[in-house]
Amino acid sequence: MAECAVRRQNDTPGALAASCADLPKAAELAFRCSLCGYCGAVCQTGCQPTDMFDAARVAAAAGGLRPEAAHKRLLAYERIGMSPLFNWGALPEGSKRVFFPGCAMPGLRPDTTLRSFRLLREADPTMGVVLDCCGEPSRMVGLRTQFQARMAKLAAYLSGAGVEEIVVACPACLHLFDEAFVFKLSDQGL
Repeated sequence: MAECAVRRQNDTPGALAASCADLPKAAELAFRCSLCGYCGAVCQTGCQPTDMFDAARVAAAAGGLRPEAAHKRLLAYERIGMSPLFNWGALPEGSKRVFFPGCAMPGLRPDTTLRSFRLLREADPTMGVVLDCCGEPSRMVGLRTQFQARMAKLAAYLSGAGVEEIVVACPACLHLFDEAFVFKLSDQGL
């Protein structure tokens, strides 16, 4: 575990888990972890510390221990990505597939987003597109209720439009849609 900064700065994984019984300590540790999942990928016993830290983030947010100032910009970015100014959908009649590039790709690489969509449309002329944010920033900082409401709204919109498959460009979106078991996902390369 030498590669993990949280582990290097703390005691054994068992001691880390035991310290999570103390909510203020758990909150501090949880927000130090990047939730990258490396620890779970290399653990020989199948332990998933990111699940523990994710739960600690939710408890910290519910207990008023979330470092709000540190998350201000991230949540502002999410609000902008979800605003009517920046989200949009074009779902042709009978479209069963939709390209969901997430919020970062269209903002940072609009030309790449458009080229990707055009390539997908060549393969499937009925492909739709939805520019929106999946709510990962809220989930990441422990605002579970806010995230779940966001995902439910997004799922209702897409399923109400008859979408059966989502082609994602963002790994976080892929993970969240997969975790929610909302749709059959395509993680095939663009």
